[in-house]
Amino acid sequence: MNFKILGGEISPFSPPVDPPLPGADVLNTPFLEAGAATVHAVLTSSKEKTEQLQHATEEDPELSMVKTYLKEGWPSSIQHLTPEVRPYWNIKSEIHHYEGLLFLGRRTIIPKAMREEVLMKLHVAHQGITSCQRKAKNTIYWPNLMEDIKKMVECCQTCQTYQRSNTRQPLIPYEVPTLPWENIGIDFLYVNGDEFLQVIDYHSKFIEVKKVSSKTAESIVSALKQIFRTHGIPKQLHSDNGPPFNSQVFHKFVQDYEMKHVTSSPCFPQSNGMVERSIETLKGILFKVHQSHGDPNLALIEYNNTPKQNLPSPAEMLMGRVLRSLTPVKNILLKPKFPTTKTLQMLKQQQREQKEKYDKKSSSLKPLNVNQKVYVQMAHRNWSPATVIEEHQTPRSYIVQLENGSEIRRNRVHIRPDNGIANDNLQSNTENPEVNSPTTSSPSGQLPPSNNQTTPPNSPATPVRQNERPKRLIKRPIKLNDFITN
Repeated sequence: MNFKILGGEISPFSPPVDPPLPGADVLNTPFLEAGAATVHAVLTSSKEKTEQLQHATEEDPELSMVKTYLKEGWPSSIQHLTPEVRPYWNIKSEIHHYEGLLFLGRRTIIPKAMREEVLMKLHVAHQGITSCQRKAKNTIYWPNLMEDIKKMVECCQTCQTYQRSNTRQPLIPYEVPTLPWENIGIDFLYVNGDEFLQVIDYHSKFIEVKKVSSKTAESIVSALKQIFRTHGIPKQLHSDNGPPFNSQVFHKFVQDYEMKHVTSSPCFPQSNGMVERSIETLKGILFKVHQSHGDPNLALIEYNNTPKQNLPSPAEMLMGRVLRSLTPVKNILLKPKFPTTKTLQMLKQQQREQKEKYDKKSSSLKPLNVNQKVYVQMAHRNWSPATVIEEHQTPRSYIVQLENGSEIRRNRVHIRPDNGIANDNLQSNTENPEVNSPTTSSPSGQLPPSNNQTTPPNSPATPVRQNERPKRLIKRPIKLNDFITN
């Protein structure tokens, strides 16, 4: 192919071709031919690919009609165009052809037969939607290109499998118990090679720790019975889903002691955050005590005697008194005090402040429907296809079925909808995001239907995406209050 060079050597970084004069419909000048040749030389890598692109452009009815309009002139009104060619109306002054190819400025207009192939090459690095769209804006063009790129990336199985984690959701605070030892949480604590069972009261934050020889259900049940022998039986018990809390022995123990057993979502310890946070605190205390050769039992007493922020100490809120320790204390502080309404209000106020601080960096995720196709996060950034079976009774928790038939339970933060569609539906029927056709007679901004355009029966309606971006409030400046303005 012979290329014309005007004004010096042409390189891939040559400046853009100046726009044509207004009102010029037939744009096949030597100057624009040179600009088209420049773009063509940069984009095509072989003679075979050039011939393939030329042949596909020649066979494309839509682009053939555009070439005809470029040679013979465009109609006086967009109403005289077929629906396929209307997206080119607003950019007709920037379209030119050279050697059987169509160009929009420096961008090659790709025929329909090669658009899927070009999209795959555009996404060869498996970059995100925004990155692929930025690349396409400098090299290629066809109507609804940006929307097709978005759908193509959403269809990419590899990208969906290794997608980033969902953003965290707003905090769901636990219901503040009105009585001490009404709701408790349990979990395991490992310090210096030893294994402990930790129990925390949701009302007072009082912690009980008991060393266990193993993690069998029988060993854990025995340790809990000893603790309940001192503090009584709680109404509700929180734990994770791991062994031994999912065993028949533990379930029988919960039923015999008439407790409600609430489990957290698998792989989501945050749903049992009270216990997880206390384990982190206590682990640090016991490790330091061990390093200093201290007594861990005395350290636990002092912890339960320490007031928490504006609240009394856990010991006072649970037992109504300060525990006697090696720290000198007046006898009046050892006299029992019963829980008051004031402490309950302070607990709820503290919870509201924690939620307000946490929710500043969170966003809500939409609920999922039964039989909805989704992706489930199995590891840090590994997502697997699945189907929602049912919504679990625990908030934001769902039972999903994987492709191998197994059913698992996951929190909503580990599930995201499958928004991908089939590759054969890449051509979008939505409005062209780059080109908006002018309004002629419809006040709503939509073009009237053409006589040649027919609607197939039972065709689904194209969903309209609402613009949820907040609008800035425009106020009249104070300095203009003394003036009359239109």
